[in-house]
Amino acid sequence: MRSVYVLIAALLTAPGVAQARIVLLEEAVEASYMVITMDTDVTGQVRAAECSNCKAKVLIVTAKTKFIKKKKKLSVTKELTGNYGGGLVIYDPKTFNAISVEMY
Repeated sequence: MRSVYVLIAALLTAPGVAQARIVLLEEAVEASYMVITMDTDVTGQVRAAECSNCKAKVLIVTAKTKFIKKKKKLSVTKELTGNYGGGLVIYDPKTFNAISVEMY
């Protein structure tokens, strides 16, 4: 699992004093397989696992989730339900909402 970090540096007004804070904004699963289950046209879940013996992450699909296949953006609909080969799922680690799902 890869983590994406953003470094936010805040400089204090005192000369020569600096502080830095690392904030985790999103995480990613480089999946060897994915199962997408859409409950409605705008909600569902993605089960993504890095290997066939690995435990799958269960992530929430919302109307804001972006789906991409062969570099083309797909609409979020019930028709996305199915089993897929590899892909990359980026998600919010606090809410487990899928931000984007790229199917290879």
